[in-house]
Amino acid sequence: MSGRPDETSKVGYLETYMSGGLDIRQLRDDGGDILFRHPVRFYGVYHRYDTASHTLERASRQEWDSANGPIEQCNPRRQWSGLRLDNREFTLRFKGGAVSTAAPFVMDFGLSHGGSLAAVLTAEGPAERSDMLSGAARGAAGQHYHQFFSLEKGDYVGDAVRIPLVSLQSLRMCWSPDDQHVIYSRYNELAVVPVSRSILEKQ
Repeated sequence: MSGRPDETSKVGYLETYMSGGLDIRQLRDDGGDILFRHPVRFYGVYHRYDTASHTLERASRQEWDSANGPIEQCNPRRQWSGLRLDNREFTLRFKGGAVSTAAPFVMDFGLSHGGSLAAVLTAEGPAERSDMLSGAARGAAGQHYHQFFSLEKGDYVGDAVRIPLVSLQSLRMCWSPDDQHVIYSRYNELAVVPVSRSILEKQ
């Protein structure tokens, strides 16, 4: 089944300037607000996501340096889980069976650190490929959606969430170190999707 879009979902969103990779860390080892570091030439641009208010704002290097949470690069985790993305057909399969999605073009998926959930990114399209030989997805037009897929149940949990990012360049995806948020970014935009308590209870 595919979840229906939920207009009331709180997605933190910010327009900024980013270049290259994206580093993330949390204030404390046990979680807390999320800090982002965007490498820009010889210095960094920093932002902070308030996990209580679901808002993003500029932060300082001092805030980043004083945090004691682990530092990670924002990249999707795709080790074997039964999920497989077909870049040529833009479809998702789980243990060989087709998985329906909120939108027709599957762009990416990424596993939580705990390995029980996967974040799935889809788009209404049309989609573009960056390499005709490999068929790798470049990006897609149209509304983008985020969904949580339970690897234990083999189905989605919760509703689909509209992502306020549309890009013909691939979006970067990753989970926060404590598995409580999923981050999507492109060169000048950042969006954070919280994992609600109901999602954790249903997984």
